[in-house]
Amino acid sequence: MNSLVVPGACFSNTNELHWTHQRDAWRLREMFQHTFVSHEMGLVKPDPEAFLHVIEALGCAPDRVLFLDDNALNVDGARAVGIDAHRADGVDAAREILRERGLLKPPSGGTSPLRPLPTPS
Repeated sequence: MNSLVVPGACFSNTNELHWTHQRDAWRLREMFQHTFVSHEMGLVKPDPEAFLHVIEALGCAPDRVLFLDDNALNVDGARAVGIDAHRADGVDAAREILRERGLLKPPSGGTSPLRPLPTPS
């Protein structure tokens, strides 16, 4: 996510097998400066404790975190602890939210770093 103006983080409810063996997982991990995965944390979204763990690890105030998720329950959980959370149903919606906040640089060469990962065949 080198086109982001601020550091990016990934918070995923997943399990070890899926996280380590999914197709193109390495691409996803390389896009973010921080990754938080439920099976390593022992916490899951939308539990407020999970979001508090992420905030503490990032070392910033909750209102300085922009959280995007396609699940309204997770968005509500993040908002409950003071995070600036928004439902983003797909890549285009996420791009729009990031652009609205001035957090996404225009892509160079017409390609975007936020293009969807290929679907497994």
